Order: sequence, then C-alpha cells, then structure tokens
Amino acid sequence: MDNHPIPEDVIGFKFKLIGSITVKQFLYLLSSGILIAAVLVFPVFVIVKIPFITIFALVGLSLAFLPVDGRPLDVMLLNFLKTLPSENRYSYQKRDGNTKILSGQNLQTGSFVPVLNNNDERARREILLNPALPPKFVPDEKESGFFEKIKSFFENEKPNSQLPPPTHPQTMNLPNLKPAVLENNSSREQLQKDLLSAKQLQLQNNTPEIQTKIETLQNLLSQSAQRQAELGEKVINEQIKNTQDQRSTPDPSGDFKQKSQSTHLATPQSQFDAGFPSLPEVGNVVIGLIKDPRGKALPNILVEVIDKNNTPVRTLKTNSLGQFMSATQLANDTYQIFFEDPQKKHEFQPIEVSLNGNIFQPLEVISIDPRERLRRELFDGQKN
Repeated sequence: MDNHPIPEDVIGFKFKLIGSITVKQFLYLLSSGILIAAVLVFPVFVIVKIPFITIFALVGLSLAFLPVDGRPLDVMLLNFLKTLPSENRYSYQKRDGNTKILSGQNLQTGSFVPVLNNNDERARREILLNPALPPKFVPDEKESGFFEKIKSFFENEKPNSQLPPPTHPQTMNLPNLKPAVLENNSSREQLQKDLLSAKQLQLQNNTPEIQTKIETLQNLLSQSAQRQAELGEKVINEQIKNTQDQRSTPDPSGDFKQKSQSTHLATPQSQFDAGFPSLPEVGNVVIGLIKDPRGKALPNILVEVIDKNNTPVRTLKTNSLGQFMSATQLANDTYQIFFEDPQKKHEFQPIEVSLNGNIFQPLEVISIDPRERLRRELFDGQKN
C-alpha cells in the first residue's frame, strides 16, 4: 500500500515566481536592489556608499531567505513588534506530582447510589404516572358553532337514492352455420354403432332379419354421408359469400384508392409499433406513417394534401418516428396526397383519399429507395 501524501499548507499557499522564489521574496530582493541603485546614484564618496549598500543587501537577503526558528524573518520581526507594547510575561514551569482528580484517592470501590430529594422524587412520580395534561388551546366559539352545524347536517342527512343494480352486458347469439353438421355427425356415429352391433349379432345368429337390418343401416349410413357432404359444401359457400360481402363493404373512414402496393391502411399492430397513442376523436383528420421497404421510420418527409382544384390545403412533415398528422379537420371531399424526400433518397407514389366525416384510419406508406428499385428491376426482368 502506498504512503499517504504529505499534507501541505493549503491556506497559506504562496505563488512561486521563479523556481522556488515566491512573489514575496522577489519583492524583498527588488526593494533592496532599488535602494542599492539609489545609493550608487547618490553623489557621495564611495567609502560612504559601501556601508549602505552592504546593509541594504543583507537586509533584503535576510528578509527573503533567512529563517529564524523555522519561520521567515519578516514574521519574527512582526511578532516582536506586536509584543513590545505588551506588559504581561507568561512563564511555564513543570512541576512533579499528579493532581488529586487524577490520583484516584477519592474514588470509592463500592457501588454508586444516587441520593434524590424526596420532593423531587414525588414530583417526578406525579408527572410520570398521571395522564397527559389537557391541551391549553381553547377553540373559538364561532368556529365551534360552525363545525357543530356541519356535523349535525351530515348526521341527519340520509341517502335518498340507492345505487342501481349492476347491469350485465347482454350476450348476442351469433348465427352458427354448423349445428346441422354436428347433428348429422352424431347420427352418423349412432348408425355406425348400430351397424357394428348388428354385425356382431349376425356372427352369433345368422338370421334373415339381421341381414335385412344390416342392409337398412348401410343405406342410412350412406345417405347420412351424402347429406353431410352437401351440408359441408353449403357451409363453405356461405362462408365464401360472407367474406365477399365483407370485402365489398366500404371503409367507414372514407374511400381509399390504393394505386400501388406501397400504400395501405395501417394494421392495429403497426399502429402500436409506430407509437400512435390513439386515433383522433374527430373525423377528416389525415394521419399516417411513412417507412422504408425494410420497416424503418423515415423522418423529415414532406406531406402535401391537395384538393380537386390542385390547391394545397395542408403541408405536413413527419417527426422522428415517421408519423404525420393534420392538426385540424378537412372538408368532405376527395384529396390527393403527395410525398417528397428533401434528400432525394426515397420516392413515393401519390395516393387519393375521399373524406366523408368519419374517423380516418392511419395510412402506412412504404417508400421506394434505390435498393428496392433495383430489386424490382431484377425480379421484373426474370419474370419477363
């Protein structure tokens, strides 16, 4: 383990000017040099100048470099001048022997038993055993009367209305297209069991009645299989018809003409991934998300909404998450939406939307970058 650094005098820190010479020492030397130069310039004999030059040089060097008892000479001179007007003299002498307190002669070996006054003990017991004293605070009469009125009001008031019983949501029975198929399956299983038992009886007792029963059961089983196939085909046709009806139902948010595979309505999962907190509460508010072909959000994309008269009605810009949203509603009309990348790295195809006052579902726009364009050219060339 390394030794600790030697503590330094941080409070009395002195700036060093040249090497180990401090500013104070340099000023002493400079002052002595100025005095020596003045003596040399003074028009007197050299014999008179030499003593003064020597005195000034010794005084400057002593004040700068000569310590006295580990302290600078200027500090010792200052302390000496401070003690001159003092008339007190302090002398310290060491004497043998210990004091009575430290000698241990008055210490008792027995146990220490404190002696308490009877009056003090009685007063202490009364304070400890009696309950807490009542508070000295006396409330205002007006304030007390006001609180009493409020208290009586709440005590006399009774709830007139009771909470209504909780209502349970009514369950709607949706039409099911498969009960006939299920009933037919159960009847077919029953026929198979009867046929199996009839064959077992035929093995035991070979009679014409059992043979006739077996033939009847086989006919019923074949008819049941044919009926089940017809019902299954009917169920499939009904499902196909319902799917076509759902696809032909118009979107409540407005008519959306998809001109390319790069633009479609955002799914709930994509809306959640994009960070949309919620859909707008008012209709005709254009909202959407712009991504590249690899699913990365594109910020700073310009979005321009133009009406039928080719007049720009909204100019938007995507944020850092690739989202854009108009702050106010648009009128019921058909609009074209154009996208532009200021850096010219991505291309977009314009889309056309028809707003009818309903909530607008978010759009998900996929850009076409050079990589995607090259991929399309390669695959289109292979198909041709």
